[in-house]
Amino acid sequence: MLKTEADRIRQLESQAKLALHENNDPKNHKLLMTKKCGVLMALPEQAQPLVTALEPWLAASVTEELSSMATRAAQAVELDSVFYMAALLYPEDYQEGAPNSLEEWIDSLA
Repeated sequence: MLKTEADRIRQLESQAKLALHENNDPKNHKLLMTKKCGVLMALPEQAQPLVTALEPWLAASVTEELSSMATRAAQAVELDSVFYMAALLYPEDYQEGAPNSLEEWIDSLA
């Protein structure tokens, strides 16, 4: 489920990039970035059935990380900052093609 949502975020980001750079459509870019934030904000609730099946120590860690991502996404939406929305999941030193922080975190759970 988490991997599916991470893939969905990548797809939204790709569509947003296309909207902005190829179609010169900042309105659609913002809409797609807002949808990305919506996916992140929904993760804690969507993952709840998986979390309840985990060992308590791991469940707490997963819940904390997902809640943190959701909070940052909600802040980006509240600020109405497309830049902040786009920067979510990407550290300052991110290299194109590398996993984002959500993907890295999911891989660390395996």
